[in-house]
Amino acid sequence: MLWIKSFYTTWIVFIAFAPYLNAQEIDVLNKVVKLGPDSVVLQVYKVGTKTPGYCYVHLHENETASLEAGFRMLLKHGGTLLTIRHSAPGTVNRNITFQIDGSKFEVDPNRIFTGDDTVLIQNIKHNHASNTSREKALHAVQMLSKAIWSEVKSYETIVALHNNKNHPASCERKGWFGRQLMPESYNITSYVMKNDLASESSMSANAIYINPGINNSDFFIVTKAEDFDALQKAKMSVVLQNENPLDDGSMSVFAYSQNKRYFNAEAKMGKVDFQFTMLETLHSILTHQRL
Repeated sequence: MLWIKSFYTTWIVFIAFAPYLNAQEIDVLNKVVKLGPDSVVLQVYKVGTKTPGYCYVHLHENETASLEAGFRMLLKHGGTLLTIRHSAPGTVNRNITFQIDGSKFEVDPNRIFTGDDTVLIQNIKHNHASNTSREKALHAVQMLSKAIWSEVKSYETIVALHNNKNHPASCERKGWFGRQLMPESYNITSYVMKNDLASESSMSANAIYINPGINNSDFFIVTKAEDFDALQKAKMSVVLQNENPLDDGSMSVFAYSQNKRYFNAEAKMGKVDFQFTMLETLHSILTHQRL
């Protein structure tokens, strides 16, 4: 792994977010993690010397609205933000793709945080790769997860930044004459048991508060009951993760196992302003609690 001081990236960020900058210096460090011949770049942004006591984490490269909202908060209040880059220039992709021994692998960067090799192996997709190549891929992804976690583990509180598509259920054409029912995409109601059928999401929730005046795509996921209560009081839709969540490799489950205070701020793709409002509300809660 290699640290690179990035003045070019700093200048681009300064230009893009200058209206939110309050005479604070931006420091950017890039850590390169190799996955075979391919690379993932961890970009760590730090603003100001007085930090709010938490770290923003942005894992899905294509969820650009959440990244912009995070930068706005960072430049307004100071702190640390970690994001990753792995796509070709001019593109952004949710999953990381890489090659080992000529075989292609793909993994969701929010499904790599687990101490269970069986879970991680299942989360790394491949096309008929050999056992030797799969072992190499497992080791490479483990190195990536350790590199990311090493940057955030010193913070007591982690704020993850995510976006969702929020598509309604629909019936779409399949082939010349066929039709295919497409289910409603991920949103806060995914955590509600429906038609007496439990889902992986509903089984992971201990409590849910839904503000009917807020879009169902805009909500928080938390790991502590007191944080659920505070966000509910602020009229923010919120899900409390249960005390025995399924290990799916997500950072939320891993953070809970490491006794970290964790918030996932979810908003519909493109809704930068409302996600910024969500983060401002959370910042007010966390700042008040530190006083």
